[in-house]
Amino acid sequence: PEGCDNHLGSLKIAKEMCLAAKNAGAKIIKWQMHLPEEEMVKDEAIAASKESLAKWGSIWDFYKKFALSVEDHYKLKEYCDQIGIQYFCTPFSLKAAQILNDMGVDGFKIGSGETDDLLMLEEIAKMGKPVILSTGMSDLSDIDEAIEVFKKNNTPFALAHCVSIYKDQKTSQLNYGLISELKKRYDVPVGLSDHTPPEKQEPKIWGAVHQGVNFIEKHFTLDRNQEDADSWFSL
Repeated sequence: PEGCDNHLGSLKIAKEMCLAAKNAGAKIIKWQMHLPEEEMVKDEAIAASKESLAKWGSIWDFYKKFALSVEDHYKLKEYCDQIGIQYFCTPFSLKAAQILNDMGVDGFKIGSGETDDLLMLEEIAKMGKPVILSTGMSDLSDIDEAIEVFKKNNTPFALAHCVSIYKDQKTSQLNYGLISELKKRYDVPVGLSDHTPPEKQEPKIWGAVHQGVNFIEKHFTLDRNQEDADSWFSL
């Protein structure tokens, strides 16, 4: 499960999500480490998102309100270790990756927006831990360049096929045929990072399974009616 920011900035809710995921049979739960000052330019971020995220002000305001603190992430990983579910996390900046590495994480998930940040990928690759790279918003040349960084550093990696459309996603846009092509092209495990709401997901998920996905990542929440950005399409 992808816990994203469906914890509303509450460590208590995040722990409840970990336990719910564990009880549902999940082996891993993934989070996001957002350090707004490290991952975006404040004025540019506000200008670019003040309409799409007007409900919260902007993407800057959203993460200032809902992001877990670094201390919270340490406590969350400790809790995951205690209950027996693997803590996994996406760093959205090099600083976040360095913090996660110091925490002793087993690997990293790279989100679609960072696939072409080759300088960041280079530093993460040098940490010597496995990486899952999301392919959303990327073409094959972008993926080739990112993978070259991992191969050069002998970093184990897998890919997550992702279509970065969260609203009004059409079946014709899913491009599941690319899953088997990615497996052939790169000879690595390929999974699916899926954003479709539960009521629309089943036939789409089976289509990905038919293409041979090795893992599936789905957004996860305790309440689909929460006042956050992702719960409406989460499991």
